[in-house]
Order: sequence, then C-alpha cells, then structure tokens
Amino acid sequence: MKTTIDLAAALTALCALGLYAPVSSAQATLPITPDKSANPHPVVTTSASGIPVVNITAPVGPKGVSNNQLTDYNVGTSGVVIANNGVPAQTQIAGWVQGNPFIGNTPAQRILLQVTGGNVSQLLGPSEIAGHAAPLVVANPAGIACSGCGFVNVPRVTLSTGLPNFDADGSVAGFNVTQGHIDIGTGGLSAQSSPVDLITRAMTINGQIWAQSIHAVAGANEVDLASGRVTPQAGAGAAPQFAIDVHALGGMYGNGAVRLIGTEAGVGVRDTGSINSLTGDIQLSANGDVTIEAPGRMQAAGDVHVSGTNLNSAGHVVAAGALGVTAMQGVTNSGTLVAGSDVSLAAQGIDNTGRIGAGVRLNTAGPVPENGNAVANPNATGRSDTDSGATANITQPGSLTINATRLTSSGQLHAGTDLRLDVAKAALDNGRVDAANALTIHASQALSNRNATLAAGGPLTL
Repeated sequence: MKTTIDLAAALTALCALGLYAPVSSAQATLPITPDKSANPHPVVTTSASGIPVVNITAPVGPKGVSNNQLTDYNVGTSGVVIANNGVPAQTQIAGWVQGNPFIGNTPAQRILLQVTGGNVSQLLGPSEIAGHAAPLVVANPAGIACSGCGFVNVPRVTLSTGLPNFDADGSVAGFNVTQGHIDIGTGGLSAQSSPVDLITRAMTINGQIWAQSIHAVAGANEVDLASGRVTPQAGAGAAPQFAIDVHALGGMYGNGAVRLIGTEAGVGVRDTGSINSLTGDIQLSANGDVTIEAPGRMQAAGDVHVSGTNLNSAGHVVAAGALGVTAMQGVTNSGTLVAGSDVSLAAQGIDNTGRIGAGVRLNTAGPVPENGNAVANPNATGRSDTDSGATANITQPGSLTINATRLTSSGQLHAGTDLRLDVAKAALDNGRVDAANALTIHASQALSNRNATLAAGGPLTL
C-alpha cells in the first residue's frame, strides 16, 4: 500500500524532536530556497553539525527520478548534504544525518536540482549525497559559478545552464540551451572518480577541473543525452567572445576522455592553461577559431583531434598516440605539435615556424613542462634529442601527412617513418624537413626550398 506523507508536517515533527534544525542564519547569504509553488518540493534543514541538508522529493517513474525545483540553490564552503537516504546515514562532510522521510525504502536513481529564480548558483564547497549514490544534475539558466566545489558519492555530475527536456517517464532527456555561463573559479572543481558534463552557452575555466572524464558542450543548442546529438539553435542575446576559455591558471584534467565542443558560428575556443587526458583521448571541435596561447598546452596519453575554422597555436599540443588537425581555413603554428604516432594536418593554408613531429617518443607521465621541452627530435638517425633539456625524445614509427593549398614552413617538420606533403604551393625556406624513411613533397604549382634542409632515410621524391 502506498503511503502519502505530508512533507512539511513530517519535518516539523523531526525538528520538534531535535533531529533537524532550521537552516542557520550563517547560510542566509547563500540561500537554498525551494520553490513552494511546486508540488511536491524539497525541504531544506540543517544537520546537527550545522550543514544544510536538502531533503529531496520522492522519486517517480521507472528510472527513479527525483525532480526538485528551487528558486535559489547555492553551496557554501562547508558544503551541502543531499539526502537520498530513508534511514540515518553517515556522511563525510556532516557526520550522521537523519533519514529523509520522503525517500522511505525507495531512493532516487537520478537527482535533478532545477533552479528557476534568476540568480546564479554559487557552488563554493562539496555536495555530498547521503545514502544511495545517484547521478546529480544542477540546471540553472541564470548561470553556475563553481569555485572549490566538489562532489562526494555522486557517480556522475552534470552542470547546465539549459532548461531540462524530459522523456515520457520523467527522466532528463537533454537540455535546451539558449543562454547562461558556467564559471570555474580559482578554487576549481573536484570530481576525480566521476564523469563531469558541462552543458552551457559559454564557459570560463580559471581553476582546475579534476574528473574521471570531461564532456563540455558550449553554444546555443538542443542537447540529447542518450545519443549525444547536439543541434545548434538561436541564442538569447549577443554571442560570447569564446565558447570555452581556459585561462592561464585554469586546467582540465580527465583521467579518461576529454571532449570539448563549441558549436556557435564564429565563436572559438581559447586555451592559455592546460587541457589533459591522463589515460585517454582529447577531442576538441569549434565552429570558430581554436587558439592555444603560450604557455597553453593540450596533452593526451592517447590521441588528440582538433578541428575548427583556424588553429592558431603558440603553445604545445602533445599526443602519445595520433594527432589530427582539421582547419577549414588555416593552421598557424609557432609552438609544438607532436605525436608518438601519426600526425595529419589538413587546411587551406599552413604557416609553421615551430615544430611539427610524428613518431616522437614522449614522456606523458605529467603535463608538458613550462618550457615546452617535450619536442620532436630534429634528427632522423634515431638518437636522443637533448635540445633544450628534452628527455627520451627518440624517433619511433609515425608518419606525418600534410594536405594544404599553401604551406609555409621555416620551422621543423619531422616523421619517424614517412613524411608526405601534398600541396599546391610550398615555401620551405630556412626550414628543416626530415623523415626516417620516405620523404615525398608533391607541390603541384610551386616549391621553394632556399637554405632548407631536406633529409630522408629512404627515398626522397620531389
């Protein structure tokens, strides 16, 4: 038999017994305010240790979704407990908390906190789910600012400035994003054992994000969670300067894959900080320019794939696997583009004054050093490169392929096996092009190689 509980009356009784207390005045500056016009709605109290507790609504539907509507949602530095426990439970941040009377014996399998009041959510401390672990979604079209936020007992974290779309069973099917900004402040975001999804019109990364994996979608979009389909749409107000902006002290560190997507036309991605996949791949695509400013870096233990209108890189892009770059217009590189395996560049025009190398043995145990010393071996003999302090950069199998209408390179192009240039016009003056095996330069209209070094361990074809 299903029992109906009067939510407010139940918690009033618990307060009278001393098991809960009203939210303290110390939390008033960062309020958590349920939307009482919603039925049902969550109820907020505090634990005996003074930590706010959000007693979520009873889950509904076959997927067990607890949909909680709030006019304000914020997390102070001491944190917030999200009660998904029907009986008393031990938590890391608040000690023992009493059972949520709305949960009973049926904890939520998914938790949605839907914020509608028009104020940015400030997440300045840890959010811990008491009791049964469940994916957590915080959706606030007004924006989300996270600095020092963390997540405990949360197997997946989703922060979005979109309006949730729902399936017939009440579960979140995706998001309708037309506005809003996610700001990761200097305190960063910590969710090392959980995948993190960031779905917003624009995001700024001033601190470090640590997560199991990172999936960031920026732009005015309809986002379908099940298929991963992203459909651009008209945004509200002026377009942002950048879809994703990683500042010098900011960084993204995913133990697994890092996938970054910017869909808004003409709005690019900028990295002045660090984007890292410690064991997987990085995929970055933008409907505008991709800019990597020194000392910005992008490094993966697997492959790196970058696509955009233009790639402008003065930083370091390092893949222990393969590196692929596709630019609708041009690639300008004054930094380092290297991979332990194959490298492929495709663009209308390519200007290189830096180093582009394939088949480079790299130490990817940590981020690229500040001085950018994880660089290609300029020698085709297979010996160690100790230039500028680089270590163990020994040639190994890896081909370099460049397809462009125009190629200008006064820097270094290197391949551990074959190197092939398919271009209309190539200017290699004062540069170096070397391959451990075959070197093929096919310039259908013009080739200039004044004071250039062309070296091959196998056939050299011009």
